[in-house]
Amino acid sequence: SSGDGEVALNDVLDSAAPTVCAPGLDTEACDGPVNNGDVVAEHNPEHPTVEKRELRAWYSGDFASSVFHHVVTGAYLPLLMQQVALEKAGFPDECPNYATVRFNQSLSIAVFNTTVEDFFVDNEQTGKSACTTDCKDYQGNTYCEGVPAGSFECLSSSGYGRHKFANYIGDWRIDPTEYVFLFLGFSVLFQAVGFLLFGALGDYGGLRKQVYAVTTWVGSAALVCCIAVNPDRWWLGGVLLIISNLFFGISVLMYNAWLPLLVEAHPIFRALSPTTPTEERRKVYDDLAGSMSATGTIYGLGGGLLCLIITLPVAFAINSEDAFRANVVIAGVWWFFFSLHSIIYLKKRPGPPLPVGTSYAKHSVKEFWTTIRRLKQLASTAKFLFCWFLFSDGVGVIGATAVLFANTEVDWGCIPKVLGITVLLIGTPIFAILGLIIADRQSKKRGWEPKWIIIGSLCIISLVPIYGLIGFATDDFGFHHGWEMFVGMVFFATPVGVVFSYSRSYFANVIPSGYESQFFSIFELTDKGSAIVSPIIVSQIAGGGSDFRYVFIYELLMLLIPIALLIPLDPQLAHEQANAYAIKHVRSLDKRSSNGTPEVDDAGLGEQPYKIKHETVV
Repeated sequence: SSGDGEVALNDVLDSAAPTVCAPGLDTEACDGPVNNGDVVAEHNPEHPTVEKRELRAWYSGDFASSVFHHVVTGAYLPLLMQQVALEKAGFPDECPNYATVRFNQSLSIAVFNTTVEDFFVDNEQTGKSACTTDCKDYQGNTYCEGVPAGSFECLSSSGYGRHKFANYIGDWRIDPTEYVFLFLGFSVLFQAVGFLLFGALGDYGGLRKQVYAVTTWVGSAALVCCIAVNPDRWWLGGVLLIISNLFFGISVLMYNAWLPLLVEAHPIFRALSPTTPTEERRKVYDDLAGSMSATGTIYGLGGGLLCLIITLPVAFAINSEDAFRANVVIAGVWWFFFSLHSIIYLKKRPGPPLPVGTSYAKHSVKEFWTTIRRLKQLASTAKFLFCWFLFSDGVGVIGATAVLFANTEVDWGCIPKVLGITVLLIGTPIFAILGLIIADRQSKKRGWEPKWIIIGSLCIISLVPIYGLIGFATDDFGFHHGWEMFVGMVFFATPVGVVFSYSRSYFANVIPSGYESQFFSIFELTDKGSAIVSPIIVSQIAGGGSDFRYVFIYELLMLLIPIALLIPLDPQLAHEQANAYAIKHVRSLDKRSSNGTPEVDDAGLGEQPYKIKHETVV
């Protein structure tokens, strides 16, 4: 499952890979000829040819951190936040249809022919299905035995109309489900600020590895601190979500910045002849980047799946709130422990020195806005970023709302709700892995370009909100029942890993060399920028009394619009524009300050080559 890239890498590493040297640099230490086709400094010990151990260390970074998506924000932390907020707001004891009849012995005997302490009025029959016999009709009302299973069963005292819960932060009234999405939006906002301030750390100097380690450890520690979240400290879950998501985002930013560097240092890419045609060179780069990105994503999905399996006994052994809390802590320990391999074995691969007289934060902001202004020179890359802004949000909203929707809006009938949600959580990474393997093999066999793989995958995912909208017209279909969630999971999960993996590899091939971290920070910012808007929209739907199903309209628009915009996009033109940008705005190592320190002008842009990707001729 590692892909042709790693298989080929193993073959090359068994023999002596040719040494490629950069023109304009000291070539006496080089064993091979100067390569005027790719400017790479093989004799520089800070940028050696990639080895199997380092490549596997990069893959292990996905294995460690992907639990944040699959186990934390995609599963247990939102459920924990929603559960403690509901309990703080009075669920289930203050449900009017429950509080007004519970402990009424005479009524329970009349309805159930026995004394039942816990039962509730359910004239909408939200708790009644073909598999339940604990709901009885009596004098024009329907009474169901037990406690309301979710907020959808918490009705007015008449048994009609959903009761609305609320928490308060000062005078601010907030719905428990709205609270989850709002704090998710806040966390993404903080994350975006972090990208803006620290994006340069991935491109300049040798701090990328240190920042990757520190942010990983702080983020994982925040998850462990979720052990203190309870109904009395219901707000703490939101605070820890902000902290963990902020540091997770920066760590992923540093991690992604290694991908184009590892591809360029790959022995297969470095072994290309200077006379290799441009199209063939781009094809080799695309294949390596796609295979490495897909392999890393498979590692990540595998890590998320394995961690989910480990958390299952906890979910079934103890009550839901304690299980949610414990499993978030398990994910934090997992992230910390398995990240050690990538932290130890990934090489620093530093960039040029930071310009004299500036700080990382100041220079990062300056470079970001300089890059934004110059995006018109990368029109095709900018168009892809806009499409990514839209479809990453559409896909992300589907994943983020699925568990909460399944928990509060779906009638699971004969299927226990805990079991049904568990199947969704485990099935998603399984089908995502299968989808990636199929896409990787078919793309190589049939020569599919990444752009068309992304478009095809988005078309499949768009079937999910389309089907959900059918639920407005009928109660028989449109994600009203548990079995429909399983079908929807297959159509969503199979292409979702493909979308993110091939988007990352596509983007790595259309950004200027030497600006990997800066452009990946924009890549993450466009993703997170949309993720600031969507939680606000979803929270207004959840907290404003509207049918949660209206979220499907938003999801569908965020998928169909980028599909239409991606079709005319030309990846070859984007590739050429990136190389032209690298030549025009290349970072300099030749300019020196008065004390001999390398200096870079104009937000780090000089006239002499530091590193130029692919077929650039100097």
